[in-house]
Parts: sequence; C-alpha cells; structure tokens
Amino acid sequence: MRRNLARGCLAGLMVGALVMAAGCAQPQGPSADAPAAKPADGWTVVYTADFKAAGKLPAGWEVPAGEANIEGGALVLKAPADQEGQVVLLEPRTPGSVRLECVASLKGDPLSDISPFLNADTSGYGSAYLFQFGGKGNTVNDLCRYNDHIAATEKDKPLIKAGQKYRILAENDGGRLRLVIDGQEVFRYTDPEPLKGQGHDRVGFYTWGCTLAVEKLTVSAKPAAGAGK
Repeated sequence: MRRNLARGCLAGLMVGALVMAAGCAQPQGPSADAPAAKPADGWTVVYTADFKAAGKLPAGWEVPAGEANIEGGALVLKAPADQEGQVVLLEPRTPGSVRLECVASLKGDPLSDISPFLNADTSGYGSAYLFQFGGKGNTVNDLCRYNDHIAATEKDKPLIKAGQKYRILAENDGGRLRLVIDGQEVFRYTDPEPLKGQGHDRVGFYTWGCTLAVEKLTVSAKPAAGAGK
C-alpha cells in the first residue's frame, strides 16, 4: 500500500475525488458516523446521524408527542409520566423495504419502550409497524401493526436495564419483519400484506413515560422487487 510517496499521493487524490462525488450524489443525514448496512445484501444507506451538535433537532424531524432535542451526542426524547413520546423522521421517505439501526438507552421509573417504528405516516407509530422492545412497562417485546399486537411475535426477554446502551435493528424486508437486539434476533414475522407506498414511508421512535436516548442512527432502504436498475 505504501510502495512510494508519489503513488500514495495519487491514490489519496483519487479517493478524495470519489468521496466528494459520492457526497454530492447520495442523500445524506447530518453525519456518516453511524453503523452502515452491508452493501452486499442489497441495502443502501439513505440517512445517517450522530447527533453531535447539541440543541434543537436537525431539520427533517417532527415531534408528535413529548419533547425532543439533542443532548450529549444523542437524540433525547422525553415523555411525561403516563404519557407517550414519539419522533418522526420526515425525509428521506422509505415507502417499502427499510432497515433502521441505532444505539439506544432508556431512563425512567418504570421503564417502558425503546421502540422504533417503520412504514409510518407523519402521525407516527399508530400507522406503522411498531417494534416494541420493553413494551407494556418493560414486560414484553412484540410487533404491532396499526396498533394491533401480533401475538405470534410476543417474547418476554430481553428486558431493558436503565441506562444500558443497546444496539437495535428493526427491519422490513419486503414484508419480512424482524427485531434484533445486540446481535440477537428477538422475533421475526412475515406480513402477507406488507405496509408500503405513500403514507407508509416514514420511520421514528416511540417511548412511554420515560427518557429515550438514540445515538448513531442509520436508515437503509432496498429497491422494490422487479424495480429497474
């Protein structure tokens, strides 16, 4: 890799040019410093955020319930006691297969819900797939579709520990849905009539009566089957 200085400089210039071109061609979030999906499996990263700039939320987010801002390198969503909190990412839109990855933690008493949602409208989780991690007062993990619990996905473990950071992956791959916590698949389910298209093209987060902190967010999408190249 370092045979001589001239070759090293030329390679550096070529890489820099490619990076600049990619930055102009691809939609980006506030930062690229987030866990990236593997390009070999067909996913393309469409949004990343590391939330390093403290203060208000970056442009493109909406807060249907609770309060949200940026603190300590995280998107912090605060839900009052016995009330919900949620945030929705407005752009880019992901109307089909979508994968959300992040690192997240929760504080509160009692704890409830580090819960991402996919394929929503701007109203949030009630129109979406809600991947509940530590739902119902930190007693269950399951999938909700339009607020209807899918019993086949209900699991009683793992449960959330206050302040502990978890690596979260929630995925809709053409109707094949799964939740993965710290590399371990919690549940999977195949929806025979998957949510997709306009009105099912936003992602976000939900919590209940707690303070949710989200770091290193990556959203990836996959072209619809049969789509042109």
